[in-house]
Amino acid sequence: MTRANAVELRRPFLIHGLVLLVGWGTYLLDRDDVLWRYIRHSPHSRLLEHLGFGCAAVVIGIGVLLGCWRTDRDYRREGWTPGVIGRRCAGEILHGIGLASLVPVAGFVLIVCGETIRSVRYARLKMQMAREHGGGVPIATPPGPAWKWLVLSQVGMWCAFVSMVIFSIILIDHVADRMFGITMLVSIATRAALPLDNFTHEK
Repeated sequence: MTRANAVELRRPFLIHGLVLLVGWGTYLLDRDDVLWRYIRHSPHSRLLEHLGFGCAAVVIGIGVLLGCWRTDRDYRREGWTPGVIGRRCAGEILHGIGLASLVPVAGFVLIVCGETIRSVRYARLKMQMAREHGGGVPIATPPGPAWKWLVLSQVGMWCAFVSMVIFSIILIDHVADRMFGITMLVSIATRAALPLDNFTHEK
């Protein structure tokens, strides 16, 4: 395994954060998010904005649920199974699409393409490791029940879902900025509490 592949496996959320940072950076060039660009001239633009961001919240929620769809057996006996890896990949792509609705067109393309490439590559590397380990990749979990790992690993994404739901209702930009800022801090804090072995396994 190359050093680059090892970084992808051990630091997936660092790469995820960099993709989001680049996507959000397009606001420096364009202040209109991708949804507003296509509906601003509609006589029902406000309603369409509520519906559009509401759909984005649903997409994020589905993505998080796919990431959480694991059983205690996945953790305690086999670790990352092919089914878990595939669902996680699909969930992360959906999560990226939902978040990308908040940024300009260029940022939308960057985030969706970047998250798709990152998630697919991550899944392929995990699938390769799963085959090498006879169907599953052992992972270390925090002491206690499996749901504790789920809470720690998914809380940032759930915060993003809640923030998007609230934003789809109130549609106040500065409030959204604060909510997603808090979401970012929560995600960083919870990820820092998890050992790297939760994301990979090295011989």
